[in-house]
Amino acid sequence: MADTYQDSGSGVRPPLKGEYGYKGGVIRKVAQGYIMAVFSGGSPDQDKEASTDGAELLAKYFDPK
Repeated sequence: MADTYQDSGSGVRPPLKGEYGYKGGVIRKVAQGYIMAVFSGGSPDQDKEASTDGAELLAKYFDPK
């Protein structure tokens, strides 16, 4: 995510050594940079949903109102 600026498992490039291409991480642009949130423990869809909720919550504290 830090390399592609896209959610994990996007498939925009082949996984590098140590990467597995799993879904479950999201990245969001905020005023000061980027927020990444990652969750693992459920299905890929559940992991991504939890990560998305976490990133959206965090983004509220980093974006100006």
